[in-house]
Amino acid sequence: TARYGGSYRDIPLDVKADYYTWELWRYHATPFDQVYNHVQLPDQPGTRPQIFPDRDNSTWAGSYLAAMSYEYAVKRDQATLERIGIFLRGMHFYFQVTGQPGLPARCVNRADGIVDPAMKPHPYRTSDGTLYYYEAEPAKGGFNQIASGYAALMRLVYPDLPTDLQRLARQDVTDLVLQVIDHDYKATYAD
Repeated sequence: TARYGGSYRDIPLDVKADYYTWELWRYHATPFDQVYNHVQLPDQPGTRPQIFPDRDNSTWAGSYLAAMSYEYAVKRDQATLERIGIFLRGMHFYFQVTGQPGLPARCVNRADGIVDPAMKPHPYRTSDGTLYYYEAEPAKGGFNQIASGYAALMRLVYPDLPTDLQRLARQDVTDLVLQVIDHDYKATYAD
C-alpha cells in the first residue's frame, strides 16, 4: 500500500481487481474447474488449500461468471477469456452431477475433501472413477444468479468463445430454461 499512498483506499481499482483475480485462481480454484469463495489455507507452502463447500457456491459462481464476462468486455484479453472457458466447464459440472439437465447442484466437492453432511446422500462418480458429493436442494436465488451469469456471458463473451464452449453455454442455458418451465417455474429437485 505504501506505493499508492499508504492506504488501501489509495490503491487503484484495476490493481485491486488484478490482485483479487490472482488470489482467486491461485488459492480458490478447484481441480474440477470451479472457484470457491471459502478455503482453508494450509500451514505449509506447496500444499493446495482445502475448499469449503457452501450452500451458495453455485449461486456465487453465477455472479462470478457475470463479473468475468464484464471484465472481458473491458479488457478483451486472452487470459480472461481462457479463465472464462475453464470456469464455464466448472459451471457445467454443477448441472452434470445432478443428472438432471438444467438443475444445478448448490455445491460439489471431491469425496477426499470436506463434505458437508447434506451432500452425503448425493454421490456422483466421473468416468475416471473420481467420487464427488453434491448438495441437491435447489434455490430460486441460485437459479437467478446462474441465469444472470450466463446472460452476461452470452451478451459479452459468447462470440469470442471457441465453438465447443459456445455449444456448452447454449446447452446449459437451454437446459436451465427448460428445467424451470418443466417444473412449473419452481426450483425443484423432483422429476
